Amino acid sequence: MQMPSSSFDSISTCITFEELFGKRATIESFRKFLSQFQREKVVLATCIVNAFLDSWTGSIDADGHDALVQGAFLPEDAQKLLQACKSSTPSRYVFHRQQVLLIAKEATLHCKDEGVDPLQTPHWAGLGLAFLMASDLMDTVASDSRKNAPENFLKLLGDSILVGEFSGRYFLGNRVARSYLMLIRFFPTVAKDQLDIPKAFRKITGFDLQTFMAVCIAILTFYLTHTFAKLRTSPGVLLNDEFWSKVQLDKATLDNCLNELAGTLDQIRAKFLERDKGLFDMTGFRTYPLVRHSTGGTYAPDLQLLSQKLESGVFWKVHDSLSNKDLIHQLWGQTFEKYVNWLIVEMVDDKINKFIPSPRFKKTGDQVCDGIIVCGHRIIFLEYKGRTFRADAKYSGDFEILRKEIHTHLVGTAEKPKGVYQLGTSKNSNMFR
Repeated sequence: MQMPSSSFDSISTCITFEELFGKRATIESFRKFLSQFQREKVVLATCIVNAFLDSWTGSIDADGHDALVQGAFLPEDAQKLLQACKSSTPSRYVFHRQQVLLIAKEATLHCKDEGVDPLQTPHWAGLGLAFLMASDLMDTVASDSRKNAPENFLKLLGDSILVGEFSGRYFLGNRVARSYLMLIRFFPTVAKDQLDIPKAFRKITGFDLQTFMAVCIAILTFYLTHTFAKLRTSPGVLLNDEFWSKVQLDKATLDNCLNELAGTLDQIRAKFLERDKGLFDMTGFRTYPLVRHSTGGTYAPDLQLLSQKLESGVFWKVHDSLSNKDLIHQLWGQTFEKYVNWLIVEMVDDKINKFIPSPRFKKTGDQVCDGIIVCGHRIIFLEYKGRTFRADAKYSGDFEILRKEIHTHLVGTAEKPKGVYQLGTSKNSNMFR
């Protein structure tokens, strides 16, 4: 398992249960160990871990990480782990986001409402070991992908997709900005009178899309201010009545927004049982990125999943309400093209390169490709794909499904060209001869 460290030019690895104890954890041993703990307290602990790590800012707070190691393990084990973390270049880590999410999911599914409370027990009653065990499980689907046979390339690619999705460097501010640009700025220029997402969203939920976005941003802001230094003196991670009193919305609208965002652990568990395509399919927390605490208030185990509700959450909410679902997929792809072209226009220096967005042939008016960059005597053809991949292609470990998804959406055929075929068609066109 690899993950980005605090710098862009280095890759760090995690420490596993097998490395510390000489025996690899299995999914059965992991679940048996985890099930002794109280469900709500374990999921709340994952929120605290993410807050200490500050992982939702795109890097790991080293001080927060080391404090967690010292608090969640017996002193002898903590010393060994910290030594292993510091003795390598680049540094290694015990805690990280993909592992934390797996703990939250498995606790929701397999822990009970009664059990050991790790937050009220010294050294978390050994709960730290579950995090090491979770790291053992993260490459099980790709355990044979290190062979040199070409047919195993897809298995390595599938493993890399998980690493990129869960441990890649994402900046919440960029995701928020992209959500606004895609939904509010660019989609209406593409859809025109075919589909109005804000109108459809309001019809489904009873409140405005921009109100929903404002509530999500308020929650994100709350957690982004919870640095490790602040949490040492004020460890609260619950969104309580005091927080919501500062949000200037009437109670009915606020309740409707929270119903869209927050679920009890039983509701989240039901979502996982309804659809679970693999160990790292986080459908339950994607549906309800806020968890309702039994004593009142809510909390966010993972801010990246909360930020996704601003874009993909809205997309799927509207998508599921439409009779013609192909329409929103088509319009979303065109919107993504506009968004990427806008980004490139903002970045390209015309003195060095010339960028042509959505170029078309003069004779036929057909689109050549999504974009062209001309640099001196060289030309680069660009195709963008804002396509959604099926959950089983990403999470099930069945790499034949992944291969078919890649071929269908990124390669295509001569009859139905996508990505690669589209570029090949443009490059080989008589228009360029």
